[in-house]
Amino acid sequence: MSPRLSVVVPIYNVERYLQECLDSIAAQTFEDFECVLVDDGSTDGSAAIAEAYAAKDTRFRLVQQENKGLGAARNTGWRHLAPGTEYLTFVDSDDTLPTGAYQLMVSTLDETGSDFVAGNALRLRVAGLFPSHGHRRAFAESRLRTHVREVPGLVTDRTAWNKVYRRSFFDAA
Repeated sequence: MSPRLSVVVPIYNVERYLQECLDSIAAQTFEDFECVLVDDGSTDGSAAIAEAYAAKDTRFRLVQQENKGLGAARNTGWRHLAPGTEYLTFVDSDDTLPTGAYQLMVSTLDETGSDFVAGNALRLRVAGLFPSHGHRRAFAESRLRTHVREVPGLVTDRTAWNKVYRRSFFDAA
């Protein structure tokens, strides 16, 4: 049976951050997922870290390719998803997630029937965590079953890594 959620992590020369990123995915309270790690031709130790992670956790698997860039790596991951997964998300390999992120996002999609859900983002600065400037206004409050026509400020959120998409919606687009 296919997992409900597919997580795609493009990887390129991020050995300094990768373990923390993968640990945050593995620690999710929502456990019905697969994680496709796409090594995009890393020249540091990133591929070895990803390979070791895939060897110890069956939810993770590694796909390797020559360096083609972030978008191409995301597309490669998308092409390697298990058939029949209901939801899709992307995580940049230098990011970390709160443990309940996917539980909240998937349950919101289940409840609303929306095509995708977007989450807020915090940036790590020397003085601590701060709201991302590009997301601050759009995520000042939670909104269910909305559309960019109703809240034009949502158009400022143009990132791929803070969303969970209904797979049928993503594939059709």
